[in-house]
Amino acid sequence: MKFTTLSRLLVFNRHSFVAAFIPCICLLCLSGCFTPAKLDKWVAHDYQDVSLTPVKSKLDYLGVMDTIPSLDNRVSSSVKKSGKLLPLLFYWHQDYKYICTLNARIPVNNFITAFTAYAGSKRLKQKLNGRRVELTINNVPHVLTLEDNEHMIWFILYAYSWTYLDILPGSDDLVLSYKIIDGGSDAKDGTIIVPDANKRLRVKMFQSPKKAIGEYLEQYNDNIAAMSRKAVDQLITAL
Repeated sequence: MKFTTLSRLLVFNRHSFVAAFIPCICLLCLSGCFTPAKLDKWVAHDYQDVSLTPVKSKLDYLGVMDTIPSLDNRVSSSVKKSGKLLPLLFYWHQDYKYICTLNARIPVNNFITAFTAYAGSKRLKQKLNGRRVELTINNVPHVLTLEDNEHMIWFILYAYSWTYLDILPGSDDLVLSYKIIDGGSDAKDGTIIVPDANKRLRVKMFQSPKKAIGEYLEQYNDNIAAMSRKAVDQLITAL
């Protein structure tokens, strides 16, 4: 009789332990695979050869400045945000967002280089006919988000988990203000807005997240240059 009571007690304790242990395992498995520091390290690797020294316009008819705060000598600054946890009986789901803010000096320098080169090819100086343009960069896309969607199905002591990873752009457009200077006085002013050309990138199966970040940043750099050229076209149209 004592043996039976003890056996029942052991069975009860074992089941209680399993019931308490499984949620802990679920939370551990859904705790996210990345850290903000790791994301910043990947981004810094992709921009290791990029200078953060401000680029200046060398054109006598074009001045460019910006009003966007930079991150000093840091390439990026990332933070982690946790979404809602969905703990069902046999299925758990947890979302994480790693929001990475690039040093604005990176896209601003990219913009100035692409804008001045394209302005020369489009004969902006001749179209100004002795006037000068003062351009201010008020906003430029420089935020990306790594979305980590964790899923897990479990049966007693067995669990199967999987992850969907996406890289998303922020919600910022390229916003410029300009002044046309004629003989020392303002002849015209206006605003140029170029929608953000960056798109969501789904990390492929078996693709390294680090390589996916590099792929996204490559298209990001190309898009900033393309948006800069569109800004030149808008400016010429506004003259």
